[in-house]
Amino acid sequence: KKIEVSPEEAKAEQEALAEAKEEEVRTGIIEEYGFDEDTDKENIDKLVKSELDHRSKLSKAIGQKVKFRDQVNEGAEPSEEEKKALKEKEESAAKRTEFRLEFRQVILF
Repeated sequence: KKIEVSPEEAKAEQEALAEAKEEEVRTGIIEEYGFDEDTDKENIDKLVKSELDHRSKLSKAIGQKVKFRDQVNEGAEPSEEEKKALKEKEESAAKRTEFRLEFRQVILF
């Protein structure tokens, strides 16, 4: 069975695979949370580091998803070990994302 990908999903995957620029992330965090760049430097730095780390891990997981999908579409069945590793990484990424969102809520409120 072939896995079809919508153009929107393919575009979203490509954007997620693109490496995030630190300055763009920093600017986004400052705007989103209303931080002052001088007085909140330590919090901004922590959030930037966390966000870049998160995006890097997410990018790796998406890369694995694309590789898995390509293997399926080519007819090559991934090994049980590859399937298990992919599932564990997806679950781990979801847990980390949930933790980070909760952590941000605690910091801001």
